[in-house]
Amino acid sequence: MSIRISTQDNTASFPAITTSHPLVVAYFNALPDAHRMAAFEKALTIGVMAMRDDRIAAFLARTESELGANLEFLKSMFNTNQLQLKSAPVKGESGEAAVANALAEFAETRNLPDDVQLVGRTTGALARNKTGDIVCTVGESDDAPRIVIECKLDKSIRLGDPSADGMTKGRSDTAWSQLIEARANRQADVAIMVFSADSTDRTIATFTDSVRYVDGIGYIVVIDLVRGDFRPLAIAYELARQQALARVKDQIDHSLLDALARKLCADLSSALEIKGHLETASASCNAALNQVNTALASASATHKAIQSYLKTGRLDGPQLLELLVPHKATA
Repeated sequence: MSIRISTQDNTASFPAITTSHPLVVAYFNALPDAHRMAAFEKALTIGVMAMRDDRIAAFLARTESELGANLEFLKSMFNTNQLQLKSAPVKGESGEAAVANALAEFAETRNLPDDVQLVGRTTGALARNKTGDIVCTVGESDDAPRIVIECKLDKSIRLGDPSADGMTKGRSDTAWSQLIEARANRQADVAIMVFSADSTDRTIATFTDSVRYVDGIGYIVVIDLVRGDFRPLAIAYELARQQALARVKDQIDHSLLDALARKLCADLSSALEIKGHLETASASCNAALNQVNTALASASATHKAIQSYLKTGRLDGPQLLELLVPHKATA
């Protein structure tokens, strides 16, 4: 059933609709039943105004008084979502989805034929084992290599040391042990473990703040989930992808690979810093250029005034005002 418009009485009729948007559901759920229709009409009107304005800043300025408490509701909803993001279960599930989406977007941007799948709720090759949250199939061949990503966004586990953590210490999970476990459970060629910068263990933070390769085991990646910065993940995935496709894992110099990964992160950070400086310098140059143009225009006007004075022997009040106090002349 479509929306009907009546030009005779200037009305619009809407069919019964259903939505699962959490913001809409939460908002109307908090209202008494008797107030919901009026709130729906107001929300519809405000939404149309926003779409017509097509500028959110102008829209908010015009409708601030009408939004009133609704803005406070949006603010409280945002704060609630932030709290949920920081809580372990929600951050884990939504964080894994965010990582998977970032990988899918990266593959799409690079035109890579890779398949990204969330598999954290299903068991793998090991009995009753769900280690390995995301599996990326690299390419479309029948024997395409696989990359497994284990997300530790809501937990703080230590890095561990494969040379020191023996049989007595191996019972507690560490980053390196879970990398090995994820590879085995998802039958992957390369493993990546992703941490969030706001909840990393001290040993992880000391090891790397972006990307680093654990010799012969896999990649440790630290992203900023709160700010949505997944660049270290993109770097690690690109390296892991090339490593998986190379099919010469035994010939790889792992220390060299680790050094190259850290060098790439440093180069990108330096490039972003320089870009920021250039943008600042560009803004300063544009401001200076405007001042130069203003000064040249003033010099041209003064030159004409001199020529006029030498020719006629006089300058009237308005001319002097425009030359010497231009901001008063245009007021």
